[in-house]
Amino acid sequence: MKKFFASSLISAAALAAAGVAGSAHADVIDFEHPDVTNAPFAPLLSDGDFLTLGAYYVQAFDPNNNTGSPNGALVASLINGADPTSCLDGACPTGNATNYIGSVDDGVLQFGRLDKGAAQLSSFNAAFMVPAGTPAGTMAYLAIEADRPDNSSAIGVFSLGAVSATGTTAFQTFQAGAAQIISGTGTLTSAAATFYAFAYYCDPNSGNCSAFTSNKGQFALDDIAMNVSAVPEPAQWALMALGLSAIGAFANRRRSV
Repeated sequence: MKKFFASSLISAAALAAAGVAGSAHADVIDFEHPDVTNAPFAPLLSDGDFLTLGAYYVQAFDPNNNTGSPNGALVASLINGADPTSCLDGACPTGNATNYIGSVDDGVLQFGRLDKGAAQLSSFNAAFMVPAGTPAGTMAYLAIEADRPDNSSAIGVFSLGAVSATGTTAFQTFQAGAAQIISGTGTLTSAAATFYAFAYYCDPNSGNCSAFTSNKGQFALDDIAMNVSAVPEPAQWALMALGLSAIGAFANRRRSV
């Protein structure tokens, strides 16, 4: 009987592979029509403010707000990419004429699914948002921390490039799997996670790169692609239930015999 049950599970897996179960799909978090109910001063975001974007959220944090005050400093802003003057501090990056979010003054952006469901980071667009007065050649890195449900984590970094001779930077597309892992275990794509994004600013004089200490760790983020495992549709559940009923009936018949 155990052997028959095992073979029944194998058959169910084969049906799933044939399309009975839901397939994975990708969602893209953009900032074209965010719900700003929980960001009362939008397009400006203070510590703790958050946006909802479909099934996802993006929340802004001030890492230096040790008091936990809900009225912390300004740490992010929604930016109109078609308006090159809309950045709060310095020059807007080029290469993106849509809306995006910019994190300023060493701010942190947390993002994930509202229902805490499983989703893996796939790719995103990002750029260094240059603080006013930053000399050409200055570098910055974007760090993404993936915190997994099993309490493991990983931090990966991506080079946002250097400030050009004209004082600007440009958006780039990054694949999450290509991150240089600097801490933790696994990769950013090892499993579903909650994600945190922040920047390392590299001082042009010392060459040292640091986070949360300069107020110059600034970055822009857009088009965050998340891979999601879909739940079977109602019709698929019905088909699976019918198949399991047939398996049960066959098992009962075997018992009778």
